[in-house]
Amino acid sequence: MALEKLLRPSKFEGHCPMIRHGCRMALMVALNWSVECVKEES
Repeated sequence: MALEKLLRPSKFEGHCPMIRHGCRMALMVALNWSVECVKEES
C-alpha cells in the first residue's frame, strides 16, 4: 500500500522532515484547494 509506505519511516524523512510533520496538514490543504478550484470552475 502506498499509504503505508508514506507513514513508514523512510529515507525521504532525511530530505523533507516536513513530509512527516505536516503530512496531515498538507492533505487538508490539497483537499481544500481542489474543492476551491471546483467551486470557481462551476
